[in-house]
Amino acid sequence: MRIIISALLAGLVAGPVAADHLTQIAGQYLCKHAMDPLSGLADDKHYWEYQLTANADGTFGMQGYYFNFALGQIGIQGGGQYDLAPDIEPDAVRFRGQLTRANGMQEPYQMTVRRLDGRQMYVQVRTQTHMVNITCER
Repeated sequence: MRIIISALLAGLVAGPVAADHLTQIAGQYLCKHAMDPLSGLADDKHYWEYQLTANADGTFGMQGYYFNFALGQIGIQGGGQYDLAPDIEPDAVRFRGQLTRANGMQEPYQMTVRRLDGRQMYVQVRTQTHMVNITCER
């Protein structure tokens, strides 16, 4: 299952970002990402929990785990670039990169969240198949 949240928000175009704005986002976050199936089927539930480090230079790294009832718990790590996404909304932050599972499987990583304050980022999106909730807290 790919983590592609920004695709849910559609039409993303990166814009210029002032470095001082990235320093406001930079830091360590504990992120919890749940995809709860609208069908109610447990095998369709997906959950990620990871430590995300956003660096002031616009890069990020992450490490944690993915869980699904059919697959169990699998370690994950990854990284990439992040920037502000004012084309979506004024406080949106977009993360894009690569995710690698402990079993060697690689997949794109994309997440767009809303900054709530200096400590939290969040998004909730309903797709055709899942309710997606992502929270990242310092």
